[in-house]
Amino acid sequence: MAARGAVAADRSARPLSGERPFASARAWTGKELRAAPLRWPRPSALDVSIRALPGVGPKLAEAASEAGIETIWDLLLRFPHRHRSRQLRPLGSLSTGETGTVLVEVLGAKPRPFRKRRLTIVGVKVGDESGQVRATWFNQPWVAEKLEPGARLLLTGKLSGKGFTVNEWELVAAAGEAGAGGEVEGSSFVPVHAATEALRPQRIREWAEQAVELAPNAVEGLPAELRARRQLAAVGDAIKAAHFPESEEDLAAARQRLAFEELFLHQALLASRKRSRRAARPGPRFGSPGARVAAWLESLPFAPTADQRAAFAEIDADLVSGEPMARLLMGEVGSGKTVVAVYAMLRALEAGYQAALMAPTETLAEQHALT
Repeated sequence: MAARGAVAADRSARPLSGERPFASARAWTGKELRAAPLRWPRPSALDVSIRALPGVGPKLAEAASEAGIETIWDLLLRFPHRHRSRQLRPLGSLSTGETGTVLVEVLGAKPRPFRKRRLTIVGVKVGDESGQVRATWFNQPWVAEKLEPGARLLLTGKLSGKGFTVNEWELVAAAGEAGAGGEVEGSSFVPVHAATEALRPQRIREWAEQAVELAPNAVEGLPAELRARRQLAAVGDAIKAAHFPESEEDLAAARQRLAFEELFLHQALLASRKRSRRAARPGPRFGSPGARVAAWLESLPFAPTADQRAAFAEIDADLVSGEPMARLLMGEVGSGKTVVAVYAMLRALEAGYQAALMAPTETLAEQHALT
């Protein structure tokens, strides 16, 4: 019960971006900044069990665990695989080959799954005031248990000459009815989560609607100076916008913000490991380029390009640092990468060391030997 209380108490923490669209590039005014609520993240609020959410009992918690959702934080990181418009179409307005979302009622008897080749198929007649059609699900046999006569369904799929192929579906509750999805009305930009046999997409969405109010408690992985310089939103705001964006611009900005942090932290980890390796195994310190390198540069039938000279300078900086050099040189075919490699080899030879040039094919090795 203590965990439930913690969740309820933290719902007052609202994202700073609630005053304006998430993707807005407009700078905050002094008045807006002074009026913005102060918040102190509590990461422990995200480590509580998914059962802290209202309506999540042992059975649903077990189903969530099987789907990889143990805590509130796990739920927040289960981002929708896509978002769709909730603009409904009358069934009769769809043309053959057209994709759309329709609100229909099950008209036929409760179906039974059947096998055809390697497919498990569930089919049932559905309709609205504008028409009727046979709706078909592939490889989702558990759907049949939900298709009681009179059940209201929100279906997204494609109409063909053989019927309506269902890509996504929700069981919609009638007024005052519990146990199905929410009302059809609401946000016009709806997240679509990956479903399991025990967890319908709308169930995960309902949980996410509660969990995103705790997103401001997420630990910020980016330095404040970097966020300010690149005008990046707080990670909690980005998580909320990734689940429930108000527009496609919000969704794109949220994904970019989260991807930037992921790549930044990955690069920071690699840099830390590289620094540790260098500190544990120092390399020799080379002097400045000598006569052999100078004579070789003079012998070239062309002047090195600005990019090649920049690569020479970076190699020189590494060789005098006393730390092992590990570099990857990238360039288009014919851009002069081999010249840069030979420069590094000559620097090693001048310092009394050996160097080897390896080629991926025998033909290329012969070409290097001849030139």
